[in-house]
Amino acid sequence: MALSMQYTTVQGIELPAAYIKIDEQSGIEKIYIRVSYYASRGHRLDGKAWLEQEVYSFVPSVADDAPNFIKQGYEYLKTLDKFKVAIDVLE
Repeated sequence: MALSMQYTTVQGIELPAAYIKIDEQSGIEKIYIRVSYYASRGHRLDGKAWLEQEVYSFVPSVADDAPNFIKQGYEYLKTLDKFKVAIDVLE
């Protein structure tokens, strides 16, 4: 899974379909996720480098029927104003 949306980097580069991927997660009681921004899905699949990264954290659900932590990470991101317009990229 990943997210896609229009995004402008801190350098001012406009990406019409940025590909936003949780590339790393860590933690136990609080989960930290490293979110990488790529120019497009194709760029990531071609092994091109990310353009920006950010770290977010959330407290996961550990209920028996809860989704895995990565899925919960994407669900958390979509609660943030920055990602409200992002669409899911199901792979």
